[in-house]
Amino acid sequence: MVEQRALAGARVLIVEDDALSAHVAQEMLAELGCSVTGVAASVDQALHEINNEKQLDCVMLDVRLGRELSSDIATYLLQQNLPFIICSGYDIKLPGMNIPVVDKPYTVAALAQALSLAMTQKAL
Repeated sequence: MVEQRALAGARVLIVEDDALSAHVAQEMLAELGCSVTGVAASVDQALHEINNEKQLDCVMLDVRLGRELSSDIATYLLQQNLPFIICSGYDIKLPGMNIPVVDKPYTVAALAQALSLAMTQKAL
């Protein structure tokens, strides 16, 4: 798989409040050869991780983090020109925006495609 080779060594932050979903994401990222820089379960924790991580290639962003929404994180990532994907169990549509969305439950192939797309778009 081309996406898998392209993702080898990519440093990814997981923003997910559900421990099982975060664990599954970590396993999938490892299968793709990615390095997980951390797991953040809240908006504050995610922003802290993003600001303190020097080498970050992409962020996996869940829409709902407990009672919080991740829109502040998404806005910050856009301002910082950091690539991210949205992973959600909700039917998310972002017309006019080039942010890859992966519907939960997702497959390794779908995750690889979304991550590759996000990181490629940043490079353009």
